[in-house]
Amino acid sequence: MTGSARTDCVVDARSDEVAVWHVHTGFDTGMPRLTGAWVLPVREAEKIDLLVSGRRVLATAAGEKALHRLGVRVAAHIDPDATVRGFEALCQELQAVYDGLEKRPKPVAPSWPALPGPIDMGDLGCEPALTMARWLERIAIVWDEIEGERTARKYMPYGRERRPVAIALRQAA
Repeated sequence: MTGSARTDCVVDARSDEVAVWHVHTGFDTGMPRLTGAWVLPVREAEKIDLLVSGRRVLATAAGEKALHRLGVRVAAHIDPDATVRGFEALCQELQAVYDGLEKRPKPVAPSWPALPGPIDMGDLGCEPALTMARWLERIAIVWDEIEGERTARKYMPYGRERRPVAIALRQAA
């Protein structure tokens, strides 16, 4: 799943249950970004596998262990810290392009959105999967805002087309 159809997932586990949230991280379609949530007993490994299959995964430590124990293959693991750093670097790069303009008067300055902070995996509250799904939802929304600012300005790099959300990935643990 790429481009407009991208749906990633969040996974957490507690005792004998696995929670999975699907989050639409593709291009904004006007539909909700949180697209589904399931809490399944671990004995339903086939269903869990179907929900995770082919998706990039943001998992708690317990969620990762459960997926491994159930033999569920993860296509790619989302790296939340690297994702936030990438967003910060992009905003700095694009702002530097604007700051370097020689035009007088300068065009209207871009207005960059407030970036989500990194996830504190040690403090996810009582519903870790929902907390992480909301964070991933925010990442997709902020990316849309950044791309909106970038594509509205002809002098900005990377062309006039909006790009898919730049979610960083990591190697499996």
